[in-house]
Amino acid sequence: MICKNQPPGTVRQMAIKLDIKTTDSETISLLQRYWATDEAGGFVEKVSALLPFREIKNSSGLASYIRTVCNAFDENQTCVKCGSNLTITSRSEAKKYPHHPVHPCVPCKAEMDEARRIAEEQAEAELRRRVLEHAANVEARTINYESVPDDLALIALALDQTISPRLIGGSFRYADCASLAPMYVDEFINRLWKGGVISDNPRAPGPMAYLVKGEGLSYYPNRISFSLVPDEFLGAGAEAFQELVVRTYKDKKGLLGLWFDYAVADCMAYLYDQCSDFNLVVPEHKIEEIKSTVHTALKFYSIAEVWCMIWRVVQKTSTNSNHRFSSKEKSAGTIPAKLLLQFESARKGKTAFTKWDRPKSLPAGMLGQVFNEIYGFDEKTDSSFIIKMLSDDEPLDRSQVEANIDSRVQELMTAALSSGSGAAVMYDFSELINNGADISEAIEKLMDVYSIPARL
Repeated sequence: MICKNQPPGTVRQMAIKLDIKTTDSETISLLQRYWATDEAGGFVEKVSALLPFREIKNSSGLASYIRTVCNAFDENQTCVKCGSNLTITSRSEAKKYPHHPVHPCVPCKAEMDEARRIAEEQAEAELRRRVLEHAANVEARTINYESVPDDLALIALALDQTISPRLIGGSFRYADCASLAPMYVDEFINRLWKGGVISDNPRAPGPMAYLVKGEGLSYYPNRISFSLVPDEFLGAGAEAFQELVVRTYKDKKGLLGLWFDYAVADCMAYLYDQCSDFNLVVPEHKIEEIKSTVHTALKFYSIAEVWCMIWRVVQKTSTNSNHRFSSKEKSAGTIPAKLLLQFESARKGKTAFTKWDRPKSLPAGMLGQVFNEIYGFDEKTDSSFIIKMLSDDEPLDRSQVEANIDSRVQELMTAALSSGSGAAVMYDFSELINNGADISEAIEKLMDVYSIPARL
């Protein structure tokens, strides 16, 4: 290679070595004058002084001609791979002082490009092999639709209405399901994926969705496609799908959990919508804290009432952001604490929430519509009614409750009064009830705290 083994005819002038490819004396003189440098590393003659040269009238034409009859090597620049001097094609590429470039010489670059091309071909072949193997495994999967939990069946029903007819016999992506819920659509899709109701579809049309990761595969979320997993007996047609979704929904606990997940998504979508109106950005590291407070509030209030709570917090946050020593970013960071204070104030009876109408910019999503069609729930439905409808326990009448707790209440109050803790017991009992405990559960928790002396 020229940069490693210079030809015998190489001429050295200062820090630039020349590999001259002509025997024409006039051209050789031109090359020497063009590349000649002084002790300071500057070029001795200006390019304009070398023109015209024969039929060449301008500097760009001269530089092009020189490249055809000479290779120039800068001793101040060496290849990062082999250490040879780098080829330069114009005066502007020359360095006055030793320089450590990050790129290789031309021959080494060609070798590296070829090695890279071979490695990429091998990687693509390995990826295709793994994807084909994965596709075979996916296509062999089946599921018993009768064993699918009710909450997943309800999501599947809503998903079918969202992307019909692609769920049955077709494929879809996350982006196709945007109208499934007001927010966190990917999480609902992933529940179906994790539950085996749907699977990724490696043979779906579109750009490659997978990449090699360790010994397995990973995927690009914006590319991956999904399809319905067939029933082990009925397949994956329309008739089989009816067996999946047309059922008596009995798992009330699972459905109640799904409702709360949907309701949290509805409220978080409202929060982001309101924050957008006031140019507030919800801090990423505070999102889970906010969702937790919203989830707790939804056990006591309807979605529409929690919207009211959120609206008050965003209004106050926006107002505070205009204060002299505050900012949008600082104020947005206080949203979780303000939500919790609003909730606690409401539980203590110091404030009340209004049931607001659904904003036109915030559709309920197909999952919300399915809940409404089956149970009549919507954003204004009282939380207590929803919990009662989706409770597996039959409510006890007053006489049964009193009979079950009578002896424990007497024991608790005797111990509390004897220790002067009667008022504290009543306060703690109220707090436990407000936080969602039933009467028996609250009494048992208080027994652990206040009845120890009596038991000794």
